[in-house]
Amino acid sequence: MKEVIFVERDIESAKIDLALKSDFNLVDAFRIFDMRGLGFITSQELVDGLRMNLDFGEFCPDDIYMFFKRYDRSGRGRITFAEFSEAILPFS
Repeated sequence: MKEVIFVERDIESAKIDLALKSDFNLVDAFRIFDMRGLGFITSQELVDGLRMNLDFGEFCPDDIYMFFKRYDRSGRGRITFAEFSEAILPFS
């Protein structure tokens, strides 16, 4: 349980650092993944965006599954801009 708390604290810290960067733009960040401009992100688009645009491939299918389980409130396999905002922006 302690490990989960530390991970969540680290994630929140990373969100704060990102939001404080002068060139951070949430809309552009969303567009990195919503390449078709449909207003939502699928799990495959998230994977593709991380690998192609951010050169980040150090994750497994379970990571993507857990991200969608946590933030896809409708359960339709799509992350909307509002849900993406909740995932990316810090709580405070």
